[in-house]
Amino acid sequence: MSYRGRAIILKRKPAADESIYIETLVEDGTLQAFKIPGILKSAKRSSFHFAPGAIYEFEWNPGAAGRTIPKNSQLLFSPYEEAQQYYRLTAVAEILQTAAFIRPGPENSRFFILVQNALESLPAAAEHIDFALDRFYWKFLEYSGLAAESEGGDDVVAYDLLSGFLSARELASRPSSDFMLPYAWVLRALGDANADCNSIACREIIRKYLEQI
Repeated sequence: MSYRGRAIILKRKPAADESIYIETLVEDGTLQAFKIPGILKSAKRSSFHFAPGAIYEFEWNPGAAGRTIPKNSQLLFSPYEEAQQYYRLTAVAEILQTAAFIRPGPENSRFFILVQNALESLPAAAEHIDFALDRFYWKFLEYSGLAAESEGGDDVVAYDLLSGFLSARELASRPSSDFMLPYAWVLRALGDANADCNSIACREIIRKYLEQI
């Protein structure tokens, strides 16, 4: 019995016979590897959108050993245009990196929706990309049960991934932490586009924290 479902491509690599291998996150929260045979030499089919970040609907026979050749595939969404844009490539890669911190399974089916929404809502303008990524990373922390409720207040200056929001006095009395985020980043992630911080460095801190838990 065949299965039909949406899947987000996480990884892609070429095969020796001009096919490609792709690893996907399926809408039920599981991972599924596919082989797309002969597409690199096909005059009728393009491999352009068989790339990380694209969303397809596949039909395949589940349970087959190794990489499955889908019966059908239909592109539903691609974050790319014909001219590849570096800032979109890096943004998509940052979003998909979070899949490494999730254990595949039905209990994480909502993660598919989280990633899908982030990919589909990426802004067209390069200057807005970091803002969108910050919002996604905070939502991912919430999804993972790691984000605390914002306390607000003028005395909050930092957010420690280990212990939550900190006032200036609390921050001064603590030893240095490798997992400290400026409160400005949290404000930015919650929707304040005017909050000033090094977004790239903050997201790297989050990934380092997720790698060690």
